[in-house]
Amino acid sequence: MYEVAKVKKIETRYDILDLLPPGPVVGVEVGTDTGINARELLLQRPSLFLWTVDPFEATKAFPEKGRKEAQRCYEERVGEFVRAGRTRHLKMTSVEAAERFGELTGGAVPDFIYIDANHEEDWVRDDLESWFPLLGTGGV
Repeated sequence: MYEVAKVKKIETRYDILDLLPPGPVVGVEVGTDTGINARELLLQRPSLFLWTVDPFEATKAFPEKGRKEAQRCYEERVGEFVRAGRTRHLKMTSVEAAERFGELTGGAVPDFIYIDANHEEDWVRDDLESWFPLLGTGGV
């Protein structure tokens, strides 16, 4: 006979925090943009250390002015958590950050990885293939 695990329904992106064990956790947010999600995650889980990833580079979809404004908003929204030592930003592409994650973070192993960067199929595939191997056992 097989035992069926109960799966908690995730209604909002912040419900992923309820899937994590109690105590300190390490998370990664790929595609942090203006920092709205990063701030909310940090507010909801005081024991969270969050690595954020975004190159803040201009693209056709996000022109230069928009990316500079996104970075300014991010710094304003998340600055208090940077000063408190609860978050650090990796200003690089998702794939580059994944490739260098261990080196840049002193060997941190994420308990969760939230991917919300470029939504084009090839980019999403690259993000998943790059980040999944870095996820800790039992991670989300």
